[in-house]
Parts: sequence; C-alpha cells; structure tokens
Amino acid sequence: MTRWLRRGLVGALLVWIAVLAVQCEQPTVDAVEEASGPHTVYVVRHGWHAGLVMPRAALGDAAWPVLGDFPPTAYVEVGWGEAAYYPNPDAGLGTLLRAGLWPTKSVVHMAVFDEPVTDAFPQHDIAAIQVSRAGLHQVAAFVRQSMHNAHPDPVASGHYHESAFFLSRLPYHGLNNCNQWAAHALRAAGCDMVPTRTLRVTRLMHDAQSCGRWIQSAP
Repeated sequence: MTRWLRRGLVGALLVWIAVLAVQCEQPTVDAVEEASGPHTVYVVRHGWHAGLVMPRAALGDAAWPVLGDFPPTAYVEVGWGEAAYYPNPDAGLGTLLRAGLWPTKSVVHMAVFDEPVTDAFPQHDIAAIQVSRAGLHQVAAFVRQSMHNAHPDPVASGHYHESAFFLSRLPYHGLNNCNQWAAHALRAAGCDMVPTRTLRVTRLMHDAQSCGRWIQSAP
C-alpha cells in the first residue's frame, strides 16, 4: 500500500510540474539584428535574484512610457518577481513558499539613478555585457511585454534610488522565476542563455560573465 501511495504522489508531482511548465510563458521577441553599438547591460546581483541595468539615453524613454514618470537619469534598472514577496522586505516563509509552489501574480521593479553602476551598488556582484543597439532594444521590448500594459500605475514603492513596482502580466512560480526571466531578457540581447536551467542566481551570474565580463565582486 505504501509503495502504491508513493507512486501516486510521484505521479501527481510530475503532473503538477507539467502544468507549471505549460504556464511558464515568456514574452517573445524577434531575432537580434546587427546594429550600431555596443552598449553595456549590467547584471547586478541582489541576494537571490538580479537586476538588469541599462543606459537610459541609448534606451530612450519611449521604450517604456512609464519612464516618463521618473526624473531624468543616466541609468535604469529593471527586475521581476513575485507580487507579494518581491516588494515586501519582511515577507515570511509562507509567502516565499507560496511564491515558489503556486502560480501567482508578478511585478516589475524599476529604479533610476545617475552615479556609475559600481558606485550605485558597491556591495554587489556585477557583470557587464556588451550588446548592439538592436540587442539593447530587444531587452527593452522583452521588459515592455512583461508589463501589465504600456503605462501601468505603480503598485508599491521601490527598494532603492528612485524606484517603484509595477504589475506584470506574467505568472510567477517555481519553474518561472526571477532568474529565468532575466535569462530570457539576456538571451533576447544575444547571450547564449538557457533559461530553463537558470533557476538560481549563481547560474545567471555565471552565464552573464560568460557572455560578458566580471567587473565587481561583493566584499
């Protein structure tokens, strides 16, 4: 009886994983074209996830109309995560488990700043990736398609600098997490990323370094 129960539980788990995989949608973008550049995309590690920093002048505020609500700056950083866990610095274990085990809503975090990236994030691991102008705009298109609409209202204050959270249209769960989202964005820019294997931030940072170079290690 125990053996049949164990087999039943394993079967149910496999079915659930398949259901989650089906829901693991990501925005689609066209292939990267050769264009002028290069531009630098920075991958900044924040604990268990990472943010992508881009030069705002090269990007242009038209990439995301919501950027017009922020003061003019040199850089913009974007990240993505679970809607209840990501904005809440005091989220408990229950919120963390719910974020990983069950499809939930998600948010995009957007922050703007002027200082050099290593000065803005002096305590963080950072990789730098050179991309073409087309590659940069492919990342922008990916982020734009991740958002709930072209100009969403903020749903929460951001974590640092001038920043805010905005509702995303994507489901979040254990097989569609923040590091996989960042890997999809970098693959759109031309990096050789495999998002399905990028469950952990350590893998994301390793692959980002392989696509570019390491410029700063956390103290």
